[in-house]
Amino acid sequence: MSSLVTLALPSLPRTLAYLHEVLAASLQALQAAPDESDDALYFWRLALMHEDMHNEASLYMAQALGLAFPQALWLGTGRQHHGRTLPAAAATLRVPAQQCTVGHQGTGFAFDNELPAHPVAVQAFEVDAAPVSWARYLPFVQATGYVLPPFVRWEQGCWQGLHQGRWQALDLQAPAVHVNAHDALAWCQWAGRRLPTEAEWTCAAQAPEFAWGQVWEWTASPFEPFVGFQAHPYRDYSAPWWHSHRVLKGACLATSAHMVDVRYRNFFTPERREVFAGFRSVAM
Repeated sequence: MSSLVTLALPSLPRTLAYLHEVLAASLQALQAAPDESDDALYFWRLALMHEDMHNEASLYMAQALGLAFPQALWLGTGRQHHGRTLPAAAATLRVPAQQCTVGHQGTGFAFDNELPAHPVAVQAFEVDAAPVSWARYLPFVQATGYVLPPFVRWEQGCWQGLHQGRWQALDLQAPAVHVNAHDALAWCQWAGRRLPTEAEWTCAAQAPEFAWGQVWEWTASPFEPFVGFQAHPYRDYSAPWWHSHRVLKGACLATSAHMVDVRYRNFFTPERREVFAGFRSVAM
């Protein structure tokens, strides 16, 4: 039998002091940097966004453990497609056939998997104007006996969700969350619809009526390199995960504003439910 390993972890005050020291030293070095070109700032921006990802992941963990955390950490509270209100749950958009540019083009920071930008021909399609809500998702669970997402229950005659470590009445008009890609596909099969491809999602997101930013959204697209992909110096960011993960688009309420970009490609394995992820659907 192996013995338990005890790590000498720093105290909370020492951890906070260390974070302050690193931030102060980083800002001092950045201020002294003579070059402000995109190439020179690449690693600064990469480090900032990588930290943003870990901050978001810490909220996934807190939710999984039923812990309360400061409301300020919900960085996107009130974000509904950058300040616009959500459309009615049943609203759909008709997107005409077109060539849509997928990936990052122009200046600024880009992750390696967003490059190179390229045109994709998209046929006309009809897509939900907002992610699938609980009001649309839960009847599927009731009709089929499908497993409920975590942190949701039927109690005292109403649907409840676990938030901030407390069970609260579920907002049925809010997007369904903590569903994995298999759950999303099962709902689509039941509803006679399908998931959008990455290109369709990107194309539809150009419409002002397309509401996004509350939950990450599963797509039908596997996480694959674009033709012409070249790994950036952080070689393990994308390449090890090709084909085993699925692309998600958008953002969630725990996502830093630095990460909210229609071009951004999030990716997780399809069975993951702890992510603040939902989905929207396309007509067959």
